[in-house]
Amino acid sequence: MTGAGPAERAGPRAELTAEYQADQYAAGDGGDVRVILKVTVAGLGEEAAGRAAHRSEIIIIDCSGSMRHPSIRPIAAARRAAEKAIELLPDGTHFALVRGNEAAEVVYPSRPGTVAADEETRRAGGLAARAMDGNGGTRISAWLDLARRLLAGRPDASLRHVLLLTDGRDRHEEEDELRRVLDACEGEFTCDALAIGEDWDVDQLREIVGRLNGRAAAVEPSPGADGPAFPEELTRMLTGIVRTATARTLPQLGIRVWTGPGVRISLFRQLVPVERDLTAAGHVGATDEAEGDVTGFATGAWGDETRWYELRLRAESASSRSGGGAGPGARIASVGLAAEGVALPETRSVTVRWTDESPPFSNPAPVGEHFKHTVALNEADQRGCRALAAGDLATAAEELGRAVRLARLLGDERRLTRLARLVVIEDADEGRVTVRADPDSGQLKRMLLESGYSMAPPAPDGAGNVESEGRPVCCPVCGEWVRPGRFCNNCGHQFADAP
Repeated sequence: MTGAGPAERAGPRAELTAEYQADQYAAGDGGDVRVILKVTVAGLGEEAAGRAAHRSEIIIIDCSGSMRHPSIRPIAAARRAAEKAIELLPDGTHFALVRGNEAAEVVYPSRPGTVAADEETRRAGGLAARAMDGNGGTRISAWLDLARRLLAGRPDASLRHVLLLTDGRDRHEEEDELRRVLDACEGEFTCDALAIGEDWDVDQLREIVGRLNGRAAAVEPSPGADGPAFPEELTRMLTGIVRTATARTLPQLGIRVWTGPGVRISLFRQLVPVERDLTAAGHVGATDEAEGDVTGFATGAWGDETRWYELRLRAESASSRSGGGAGPGARIASVGLAAEGVALPETRSVTVRWTDESPPFSNPAPVGEHFKHTVALNEADQRGCRALAAGDLATAAEELGRAVRLARLLGDERRLTRLARLVVIEDADEGRVTVRADPDSGQLKRMLLESGYSMAPPAPDGAGNVESEGRPVCCPVCGEWVRPGRFCNNCGHQFADAP
């Protein structure tokens, strides 16, 4: 199945394309049908100015004692970056600047709540940013809870965003305090996080942005002789987050999946720009044993952008597999979009031809192959970094070598450059590496923090999902059905009968 969005038209619009990851054949009971979804929203920029009054922005700056580090003076760099970020807020955007240490304090505006951005309030907010200094501890849960209460003061604001800058981890006498705060914040606003220094906790930041539908990144303490200085890099990244957030003018876009009787959703996840499992977040609306279910997935605020998703469907009974064979196939599901003020595409049907044979009749589609390798790359990257941090050099070499091979296969030069800071790459095609002595712990954390980010696949060559004369082969090492060739493109194993 491949479906495109509506024809070009004026005004905001959404487009939906769907492609099979393993073509339109699916095997037996329990076999997953994998569908890749490409969702594009365009034309929103034309209405950006009119949406500012519906936007609230909270900027949180870590002002704990560690921000006074004598070598790089992060608090001074954070002050300048916060001032520049405030300067970018569009007129009418309501905002507040929060100072965080063991407590949370609104340093601007001076009155309770938020204030609408204009020339005067942006200047005053910048002056407040310049006056911030570092002392005390770190309690991120208190900062986020204050942001939630500030945003709740404007219930009419449909676009709510929090920018969190920190150099530490949440420290509270109650271990579950952060999780309780995240429970209250989830679904109320989006939060992006920027880490500096070396004392932040990678798993904690990943949990925060994962629960609050945002992204996390880390500033390099010393980007290198040819790179920008730390203060300039911090300002560039912080203002970049604000630009991206203020460019999102569609408050919510939903993806709705209808599944036929006996068919269920086994997985729904975002692939690009950030890999994120959304399966548990699905809301089942209409449920009918005879007619099937409708499940909705909220995807948050959008600008003019493209995101990719993976949907997996599983047939639970023989009745759901009627209409099989080599005929036109059975409709087992459909996918559509839901949003206000946007021209929407037609719903796309998912049809399959069931077979009891294994492997399927055709090779995996290129888009599906790209994302299968991308997910494997992220997993190998994370396992390798964690093994290296634990001192398990053998596992680190094996997993980081696999990551190098997959990054080369995908043409991900940025990932290869980062991996080369942890290993000496001897043969990228085969994944042969040697772990570097004394790895930088900060670099390990930055790798882990960004290991869930993925590249979009290259532009299609027009081949689409085609049946191939060469049937897939089963790798004896990893058990995956892959395209025929010299190597398994999943694990790198060389096939014995390869030329």
